Amino acid sequence: MADLIYLMNTLLDNKGNILIPGLMDEVAPLTSEEEKLYADIDFDVEDYRRDLGHDRLVHHQDKIKTLMARWRNPSLSLHGIEGAFSEPGAKTVIPRKVIGKFSIRIVPNQTPETVSKVTVDYLNKQWEKRGSPNKMKASLHHSGIHWLSDPNHPHIQAGRRAVRHTFGMDADMTRDGCSIPITLIMQAAFYHGGRCWMSDPNHSNYEAGRRATKLVYGVEPDMTREGGSIPVTLVLQVTEMEGSAPAWQADYTHQNYLAGRRATQLVYGVEPDLTREGGSIPITIILQPLPASVSDKAKTSCNDAY
Repeated sequence: MADLIYLMNTLLDNKGNILIPGLMDEVAPLTSEEEKLYADIDFDVEDYRRDLGHDRLVHHQDKIKTLMARWRNPSLSLHGIEGAFSEPGAKTVIPRKVIGKFSIRIVPNQTPETVSKVTVDYLNKQWEKRGSPNKMKASLHHSGIHWLSDPNHPHIQAGRRAVRHTFGMDADMTRDGCSIPITLIMQAAFYHGGRCWMSDPNHSNYEAGRRATKLVYGVEPDMTREGGSIPVTLVLQVTEMEGSAPAWQADYTHQNYLAGRRATQLVYGVEPDLTREGGSIPITIILQPLPASVSDKAKTSCNDAY
């Protein structure tokens, strides 16, 4: 336990600065344009301090440094120790094995590969200095790349003009640290264009709709067109028009289903029936892999976790 506390204490100083050499080398340099964005943001440092309940902040009353520490600089957080006694009360048990957990928020232009290497190398060197007879292994649990939107993109600029027109003020351009892997997928959809698409008015689905409208309302429906930006429409169109998809059946021996069966038996005292049903939901094929690979989701976190 003492060895682990020693190692975790070498990661940060009392100002919150990360002590790992080389970790900051890939961080994108601060430009004058970006620095001006922080200066113009409506943010009261004193209100922030009171909300946190602290007597003082690491960067005191410096608004720009405080915002940069929260939004654009890497951060290292200690999360816990597995295997140690943590319940209320006193206990003198000495754990045989403990695991320290911490994460590093990476930012542009850092890469998980470089951050992981310099971190593990640093911990190994600190362990060698320690000279302990115990064994230590530092390893990466999961990681993901950073993501940052372009504030000069036409979509963002249009939003800023809309805010100014509606509310009579400029919008603050904020950043934040998070762990939302799907952001990378949404980024691609946001920036990349899609193909044009038009439905077939002679398709049987539309013919049925026209007949229903005429029967109910006594009029012929107008067949209209509209310009839009909904790329997923193309996916839905293919599903509807092609009209076929491979068969799908869940694996009832999968751990998720077995857990559900045990839960049903525990709560209701009966064995659940395992049923099947014929349906036409092609997207099921896409959703099926997700429950079976929950651990894969963790591999794409915005933070490097150790």
